[in-house]
Amino acid sequence: MNKVLLLLMTIVSTNLFAAGGGHGSVTDLIYPLINFVVFAGILIWAVKPKMEVGFNRANQEVQEVMERANKKAQESAVLLAEQEGKLANLDAEVNKLYASIDERVQIFEKAYEQETEERIAKLEEDATKKIETERKQQIDKISGELLNQVIAQAKDKIKAGGQQESVANKLVGEFQL
Repeated sequence: MNKVLLLLMTIVSTNLFAAGGGHGSVTDLIYPLINFVVFAGILIWAVKPKMEVGFNRANQEVQEVMERANKKAQESAVLLAEQEGKLANLDAEVNKLYASIDERVQIFEKAYEQETEERIAKLEEDATKKIETERKQQIDKISGELLNQVIAQAKDKIKAGGQQESVANKLVGEFQL
């Protein structure tokens, strides 16, 4: 409130000393100059502590921003150096990746080939066992049928003639063939 009154008094006093509607001499401006100097002095005296705090705060903020900017610049420089190093070694990295891929493909091919060979061997073994089992079953079946036929023939001949011993010898001879 005091500041508003001071401003109002300055404006009013300036108008009072402007003699002749403001068309006077240079000396007519001495009082307004004194009023302005007094007003400016009081204004500066009243606002100086707040302005000082504001300027100090702004100065501190600018310093913090500058420090952060310097840190970011250093980090960026490090990242830039890393990326440039990677770009310089890009061909070597690509060749290394291709070599690694070729090596993995060869390992996979060898493993797949070995696995395929093992499967083929297993299938051959299984097929051989299956054929052998079926062969044994067929031989057993034929042997059983043959034995039944021989027994049936022997019974028929025994009933027919009583020559048991010679029939038995013939049947044993047929089995040995």
